[in-house]
Amino acid sequence: MATIPWDNEGVTPTPFAFPLESLVEEYLAGCRRRGLSPKTVVFAYGYPLRHVFLPWCLRAGISDPRRLSNWLLDRFVGELLMRGGKEGPLARQSVITYIRTVNQFLAWAARAGVIEQIKAKQPRA
Repeated sequence: MATIPWDNEGVTPTPFAFPLESLVEEYLAGCRRRGLSPKTVVFAYGYPLRHVFLPWCLRAGISDPRRLSNWLLDRFVGELLMRGGKEGPLARQSVITYIRTVNQFLAWAARAGVIEQIKAKQPRA
């Protein structure tokens, strides 16, 4: 039986794909490990990511964080501004706060090498 030689020279390995939900949970665990207040983790970070961003990603058919792009994030911001959240219209400042949290999460994921550097544009205040 012949063996096939494996030459990996010049091959860049694809990073392991984390489901977006798992990545959010790992980010929140990191926030807890950094000593942030449990209320801060749950309300300031957890709520925007778990109850605003992840449901939008689900509706948009995005489970792999590597599929996120700047133009998809623009759609997310537009939807927040036009349609609001699960309880109706959102104040512009709430949208700004949610986007800031999402951008912090995305920057963390990029530093971890899971995604490319992307960022949602903040609406004007």
